[in-house]
Amino acid sequence: ANRYLKTPLRGWSKVQQLLIQPRAGRQLNAFYDRQALRFFYAADPITNRIVYSSNSADVVCHEIGHAILDSLRPDLFNTQAMEIWAYHESFGDQHAIINMLQHDVVLECVLRETSGNLRQSNRASKLAEEMGSAIFHLTGGRMGHTDGVLRNAFNNYHYVRPETLPHNCLDNLLCAEPHNFSRVFTGAWYDILCGIYEDKMRNMPPKEALIAARDILGMYTYQALPLAAASIRFYDSMARAMLVIDKTNNYAYNGLMDQVFMS
Repeated sequence: ANRYLKTPLRGWSKVQQLLIQPRAGRQLNAFYDRQALRFFYAADPITNRIVYSSNSADVVCHEIGHAILDSLRPDLFNTQAMEIWAYHESFGDQHAIINMLQHDVVLECVLRETSGNLRQSNRASKLAEEMGSAIFHLTGGRMGHTDGVLRNAFNNYHYVRPETLPHNCLDNLLCAEPHNFSRVFTGAWYDILCGIYEDKMRNMPPKEALIAARDILGMYTYQALPLAAASIRFYDSMARAMLVIDKTNNYAYNGLMDQVFMS
């Protein structure tokens, strides 16, 4: 996170040291509660393997993302607004993807897997594959989950006001539940990553283009957070703040971001 921030983080929101609890209990879950990162475990009924959420880099980075966002914007943690709750979840996924793309082996795997076309489901866009499979197996697929992924940043969800949505639904539909609704912003964010990558591809080899896209969008994301107004329309606040940060890059991607956020 600090590589993208103008002012580095120097501590957590509520504690000097953040406790890590890798075996917090038996359930398929993980969460951040301002005191600790707590990771749980459960058995996959099909594979008969114990799935430890703390073994997933995606899950760990997602929860650390909550802690980082809370350090940057502690005012958001207890704000009663669906889009703020959902953005907290989306940021966790964004942070996990940025972390994955720091590693050469992942960059090369993604480019090989997609033949350079990131506009498809891939190793970087898919989050918490093992946990996703375990949930699918536990529910028998009846809840609309997809086998092999908990969430996917490559998706076709479009924004609607969350108060117009039901509070619960099948996982393959959109509803006003923070993890579910987070996919709207995450999908837009991933589309922007693809757009920047495709722009850079005009003058760079694919791997260098993806690294450049990662760092540009990382900078936009982290530096926009302090600027975004805490409101019930927080997705709009973040979109506007990212457009403001783009000013420092000579408005290089205002058109791209406008197109994505308005679609």
